[in-house]
Amino acid sequence: MLDAPPASARGGSGSTLKPPSPHRSRTPTPPRNIPMSHSISRSLKSLTLAAGLCLAAAAATTTRADEGMWTLLSPPTRQLATHGFAPTADFLTAMQKAAIAFPGASGSFVSADGLIMTNHHVGSDVLAELSTAERDLLQTGFTALKRADELKCPTLTVSIVEQITDVTAQVKAAIISGMTSQEAERAIEAVISTIEQKATAGAQTAAKITGTGTKVRGEVITLFSGGRYHLHIVRSFSDVRLVFAPEAQAANFGGDGDNFEFPRHGLDACFFRAYVNDAPYKPESYLKVGTAPTAGATEGELALVFGHPGRTQRLLTLDDLSYQRDMAIPDRLRRVWRAEVKTQEFMNRGVDERRMGMDELFGYANSRKALTGQLAGLHDPQVMAARKASEQALIDAIKANAQWQAKFGGAFARISDAADQMSELSPELSLWTPRESDALTRALSILELAHQLGQSEANRSPRFKAGRLARTVEQMSRFAPAPAALQQYELECFLLRIAETVGGNDPRLAELLDGKAPGERASEVLAATALNDPAKVKALVEGGAAAIDRFKDPLLNMARVLDIELRPLNERVDREVNPALKAAYTTLAEARFAAFGDSVYPDANSSLRLSFGKIIGYEQRGTTIKPFTTFGSLFTTADARGKASTDYVPTASWQNARTKLNPATPFNFICTADIIGGNSGSPVVNTKGELIGLIFDGNIHSLPGAFVYDITRNRAIAVDIRAIKEALRIVYIAPEIADEIGR
Repeated sequence: MLDAPPASARGGSGSTLKPPSPHRSRTPTPPRNIPMSHSISRSLKSLTLAAGLCLAAAAATTTRADEGMWTLLSPPTRQLATHGFAPTADFLTAMQKAAIAFPGASGSFVSADGLIMTNHHVGSDVLAELSTAERDLLQTGFTALKRADELKCPTLTVSIVEQITDVTAQVKAAIISGMTSQEAERAIEAVISTIEQKATAGAQTAAKITGTGTKVRGEVITLFSGGRYHLHIVRSFSDVRLVFAPEAQAANFGGDGDNFEFPRHGLDACFFRAYVNDAPYKPESYLKVGTAPTAGATEGELALVFGHPGRTQRLLTLDDLSYQRDMAIPDRLRRVWRAEVKTQEFMNRGVDERRMGMDELFGYANSRKALTGQLAGLHDPQVMAARKASEQALIDAIKANAQWQAKFGGAFARISDAADQMSELSPELSLWTPRESDALTRALSILELAHQLGQSEANRSPRFKAGRLARTVEQMSRFAPAPAALQQYELECFLLRIAETVGGNDPRLAELLDGKAPGERASEVLAATALNDPAKVKALVEGGAAAIDRFKDPLLNMARVLDIELRPLNERVDREVNPALKAAYTTLAEARFAAFGDSVYPDANSSLRLSFGKIIGYEQRGTTIKPFTTFGSLFTTADARGKASTDYVPTASWQNARTKLNPATPFNFICTADIIGGNSGSPVVNTKGELIGLIFDGNIHSLPGAFVYDITRNRAIAVDIRAIKEALRIVYIAPEIADEIGR
């Protein structure tokens, strides 16, 4: 399965480096104003993927065929023309308004009654939250045969982009000659906050829909590290209900062995419905399915992917990329290995623990495999040599022009200095960040809110400025706490890691443990905390800084101990590293525009993008990998491998339907579209705008795609829409849902 988007909120004592469960869907979307490589995530459960590079962007004025994650304001018209396709403005607008952002993933409207399609692994945390010991939705799946049966998802919010406007000139007008990088950053943040507030007010006034379940806001998206700025008008839906999910075994057929591989046979699909005022939402645009009996993907066809790819950094400098290779990614990988083993240990305690930890384990295993592949890509001498060559091409272009040299020449050195600073700060930041424990991370985020509210508007981080503060406060109180036993185990794991690192005599550890053993202390703190109650957290954060400062809570007190260690480190990141990096990368973006033009795509940052590619196979170790699997090859694979591994045993529902399914029905397919974590759940359409598939993964050769795109073997993997509809009708006896899709 695809990883979630790399998270990259900048520092602050409420931040976290926790990287588990990359497939979990409600990772808060981080600020998009700085390069990811040195930033520290505030997300509760997110995997920070490795940064990347774009060989073509720096070295040439053209982008290789099928490469790129393009904004809809600057679509790849020249590249698409080579495929004989020219998207109209109406086509792009229709796709834009049908595309849905899940936090950390993607989706789409697929019916006139607000039916939403995404991946099972995107919805898996919702399934886990809605499950009980008596009803495990991950194991059994879920089907709502009528609207009244659809289950409300209390913590899930999704959104669409209704309008996109370029506001680059307005933002850059705030920068005055002679400003320091810190002053320029504050000026930019201030004008962005103003733009967002005005846009939100205007959108709310003009909104056609009001009431519960939908909100409209303005959000400025930073592109090219500050080279461009786009204003998105975003409508969000907080009344979202579960309609259908298959069993996890059917969605993830083949388990870890097939993850990031092809051929695949997974029904990695999940359906929700958006409601407004207790009635199904009527989207302005939704995706339709072709009416021909054979409507669907065909080999050699151009496939278009509309989604919210998470984070790439294909424009990193060589120094920054080396930091990722030598420090950042290995540190994340060590965490994931530890967390995977610890989660398995917890699950071995009993049946209930196995159910509680299954979603976590899937995420850690996925993270481990993804990071291993990405690190291998960075250790490929050809990749690094190509990065060096492309960087040198830009340096040579700058040196050849005296004006450019004066304007752009110092950027590389500033980035190198920032990389050195982060190399110094990262070990301590990583040590004291409670990445294992969502509960303790939540407490740190509450302390961060109090700190930010004590600052002037100009000095606050972007998430806490007036334009975004209400949304940030709301997000902090929309959560579903993990089961108590799992929370206790996670907090104990954090305390044990600190003890293993600093030793038993460290006074900071002593203050955290308060004279108790790690397990006993974790149990004591979590039994007494009020911060696992969303209603109490909501009241606390809405009470502001004074209420938080007065609040006495054992978990918050534990967070205060960590805050003493983390805040000075994160303030150095905010004060010294991030502004310098932002300014330097903005300078390099302007240098690329000057030298090579702006016909290149920006790095992914969870904003809406278009990718494209052909449905074709590839060669691997002398074998031709065909672009489609079928229902027939599913059962052939099960017969061949099911005795050796339960991962390849179809569920009872599929075995019972075996003779009723058409063995020739296409199941999964691959295409050359350029995707990354965050594209999970993205719809695949043809040039008519017809829905043909659902992105759910990339093959093993796509993992270095965080760094460089290679059309030779890099493939996106999708579920064919024909398989989804036939499975709904025959396997799950839900013809009404099948008929509604794309109708």
